[in-house]
Amino acid sequence: MTAACARTPEEERTCREQTAAVAAKPGAALAQRPIGKVELWTGGAITVGRRDADTRLAKLTVQTSGVSGGADVRLSQAITVGAGGGYASDVTKLADGKGRVDADGWTAATYASVHPASGVFVDAVAGVGRLTFDTRRTTAASSELVSGQRDASLRFGSLTAGYDGAARRATWSLYLRAKALDATLGAYAEHGSDTYALAYDKRRLNSLVGVIGGRIQFDREAGEVRVTPRVRVEYSHEFAAVDPQRIRYADWLDGASYQLVGDAWATDRVTLGVGGGFGFQNGWSLDLDLGVELAKRQSSATARVGAAKRF
Repeated sequence: MTAACARTPEEERTCREQTAAVAAKPGAALAQRPIGKVELWTGGAITVGRRDADTRLAKLTVQTSGVSGGADVRLSQAITVGAGGGYASDVTKLADGKGRVDADGWTAATYASVHPASGVFVDAVAGVGRLTFDTRRTTAASSELVSGQRDASLRFGSLTAGYDGAARRATWSLYLRAKALDATLGAYAEHGSDTYALAYDKRRLNSLVGVIGGRIQFDREAGEVRVTPRVRVEYSHEFAAVDPQRIRYADWLDGASYQLVGDAWATDRVTLGVGGGFGFQNGWSLDLDLGVELAKRQSSATARVGAAKRF
């Protein structure tokens, strides 16, 4: 599940610059945001994705929708800090109706962006969240429908350092990012079958990802609308391993237990994204993005529609 969360400093900076650019005359320099001024933002997005099946993995379809909001303030010429939060719901379906997971949750985060020199930026995010999963699956042996509910808590953070450049109507960024996740999945048991329902032990998940990436964006005007087509490329490497899930039959909790190893985090991934933003003079912006993620034995594609409003 991808929970709605506070907008990252990089996204906030891009949104803020786009909003200022919409109000500016063509070719004019962007107005500097006043120091000490608090700005509020709200946003929403719908993401639809698919992971293709291969020899080991089932085909998955995913749909996520969420809303978020927050506020930030510019403390000096070089420092902006803020806080935000959000709520999201997610539906993941297995092919051929074999199962589905409905999830919802919230996150809250604080963030900061520092510009120690012209074009150079350092962004930091730290937050917490809670998730609830409702699972349903059809047992292979008896075709019975079993279901369960699982709660999870998470802590996350990221640190990004990079450089923003500009040339005429194009802006670009190169960056390095480290992302960390610490999540705890609670124990739960399925119900709906006296024989084939399973019980899942408590599980800890950790992730530490290093990312190198870049993006380029072009500014174009169509009447009173500022259009910003963009391209993004990222390579990421996962440094953490995933512990197996311990399971047992729900009607025999004192009996034998089994380890469900599954597929660990994909070690290396390449992400490609294309999209565009539309900025309006009333402060609203609309984003459309398509993305593909490639990894060993895995591939996925997503489409995202987002809207945001600054006050």
